[in-house]
Amino acid sequence: MSGIIPNLIKYFNDLISRHKSVQIIIPTPPDIDAVCSSIVLANFLKSKSVEVKIISIQPLPDYYQSIIGDWAVGQIIDNIAEKLIFVIDCPTIKNSGFAEISKNKSCTLVLIDHHPISDLHKISDLKIWGESWSSTSQGLLYLFDALGGLNAQMSTLLYLALIADTGAFQHRVNSETYQVASRLLSAGANRVWASNFLENQKISVDRLRLFGEVSQQARLIPEWDVLLATVSSKMIVGDNFKNDESISGLTGFLQKQNLAQVVILIVEQKNGQVRGLIRSTDKNRPAGKLAKLFGGDGFDRAGGFIIKKTFATLN
Repeated sequence: MSGIIPNLIKYFNDLISRHKSVQIIIPTPPDIDAVCSSIVLANFLKSKSVEVKIISIQPLPDYYQSIIGDWAVGQIIDNIAEKLIFVIDCPTIKNSGFAEISKNKSCTLVLIDHHPISDLHKISDLKIWGESWSSTSQGLLYLFDALGGLNAQMSTLLYLALIADTGAFQHRVNSETYQVASRLLSAGANRVWASNFLENQKISVDRLRLFGEVSQQARLIPEWDVLLATVSSKMIVGDNFKNDESISGLTGFLQKQNLAQVVILIVEQKNGQVRGLIRSTDKNRPAGKLAKLFGGDGFDRAGGFIIKKTFATLN
């Protein structure tokens, strides 16, 4: 099983020994891999007598509480001058929610991630990264294999992150993914708890209603192999739709219906502009490339864009 080269481990240890406190940034929207990986890293650093502050500019949904435990997650970053900052499972600087990390040259930035190379890679002082990894938690396993200290609780959260990011081993998997899963289970990961966590995420009545309403109004365009759906501001009610993750979950729900290889979701925002989300399983039509047609960006499977028109004026 692949690991992390010794020079990176030495640099990592040197950084930890030189900093008595660190800040860990959970990106937005906060997914299970990002949250689990951040909490595992925080627990490890705490065991090394390092003071840790966890930050997410977007409030975490209540269902993450069993993962977070006693940790308090703040929304304001401290003065980062000469500080050690970890950014976990974050595709871009924008997703971090804290653009100041790219402007302050005196802070030390550590990126632990599995997304394609982005602007974050250019400013990071240490990159623990593998684009072939199925999840960021996979990289953390390699890190702890080198550092030691992996226990059953950490293994359980890393395993949960792995099955969440791969859709229970349905996508983004390779032979090493299964080796990582086996390694985590051997280290004491509670497979039943992790599976139950995913299955028991409560979906509110408001969310069920929205999913049903959007599904009924979605339009299949067979000649393009595209499923087009829209969400107006009137359709969004309740506290469950105050953050991006709920809407992102809707695109995943539509994609799982297997009606088309490309799913496009058009969402009316509070400021009157229109946001587009794209999901694609077609290798010849990457979501990011499609998003660029509308001035956006993204990756192979996921992309997004903003249209500066009102929802009502769209054809």
